[in-house]
Amino acid sequence: MAHFVVFHLQDIWSTTYSVERATELDFTFVPSHAYDGGYARISGATVEQSGIESVASRNVHLVELTVSSSTNGSVLNAQVAVAERNGYSFSGEVAAYVVENGINIDGVQWNSVYKGQLFRQGVFLKPNSYIVLSGNWSIPHDSKPDNLQVVAVAFDKSTVGRYGPYAVQSACDKDSSVVIPEFGGWLPLLVTSTIFITAFMFRRLRVKGNLTS
Repeated sequence: MAHFVVFHLQDIWSTTYSVERATELDFTFVPSHAYDGGYARISGATVEQSGIESVASRNVHLVELTVSSSTNGSVLNAQVAVAERNGYSFSGEVAAYVVENGINIDGVQWNSVYKGQLFRQGVFLKPNSYIVLSGNWSIPHDSKPDNLQVVAVAFDKSTVGRYGPYAVQSACDKDSSVVIPEFGGWLPLLVTSTIFITAFMFRRLRVKGNLTS
């Protein structure tokens, strides 16, 4: 399972954070992609499924995320539950991003467009413990609430590379099926890894295919 957050540069969706993130990752070509928050990076090439799968095959600290969101008027509220499941302490940080899908401009559909950051917060989890983080975001008038999606990412501070800590888990409010037992559900066994992917685009570049659905 792959979760996309697409940071645009030099177009109507460009933000200060987008530029900062591109600078952190030392990207100078478009399109460019960071898999798992910088564990692997490809600059000046398109997304390849084989590259995504190879990154997902590595061993990481088992951290579970459950994401939920609701809209109250013009405010998007989100909660992210983070649980440690390897039986030893986890020191990291969790970021929650707002992206928008189904944006149509001049006959071109854009998906996973970065619109804002709910929070980025450091966490320390004791073995088999959990924490719930929350944040809110003011929905701008040009965004459709039904098209908004919250993507949460857990970064492991013990696995830090040139471009910062690596992402070890991601989830979104549209497909967040992992339920932490303390919240009244049954916890299924995870058999696959998820990937956090950052992509940088200029205007008119599209992310195509099932990878963005």
